[in-house]
Amino acid sequence: MATVIQTIKDKFTGNIIYPRTTTKAITTTDGELIEDKLISTDTKIENIEKTPTILVTANKTLDLSDLNTVQKCLSASVITITIPLNIFPINTEIVIVRDGTGAVTINGITNVTLHSAREKRDIKDQYGAVTLKQIALNDWRIYGSLE
Repeated sequence: MATVIQTIKDKFTGNIIYPRTTTKAITTTDGELIEDKLISTDTKIENIEKTPTILVTANKTLDLSDLNTVQKCLSASVITITIPLNIFPINTEIVIVRDGTGAVTINGITNVTLHSAREKRDIKDQYGAVTLKQIALNDWRIYGSLE
C-alpha cells in the first residue's frame, strides 16, 4: 500500500489494482488513498478557494446568498448572526468566523431550532470559528469553538 500511495504522490496517472482485483483509473497531482477512493489534495484546496467569504461588520440575518459561505465577522462590538425560517436547503453549511474582538452570537428566528454542545451560542475566542449545518427543515446544528 505504501508503494501505491507514494506512486500517487509522485504524479501517477494510470490504473491501480486493488486487493479485491478491482481496477480503477486515476489521474492526480497529489493525494491520498482512503477506503478505495482517491482524495486529491489539489481538489480540497481548489474547493476551499472557491468558498466565498463575506465580510460582516454588524448584526446580520442570513439569506440565500449566504448559502455555503464563510461569514467573517470583524468588529469590536457584538455581532448577532440570525438564521431565518424556511429558506435554506437541507445540508446547507455556513462557516462563521470571529475575526474581531467583539463577541459573535448565533440565534435563530422564531421556530428555528438550534442545538450545540451544552446549547452554547457564542463563538469562544477571537479567530474562533463555528459551522452551522441545517440537518432538517429549520433544524440546525452548531459545531465548533463555542462558549
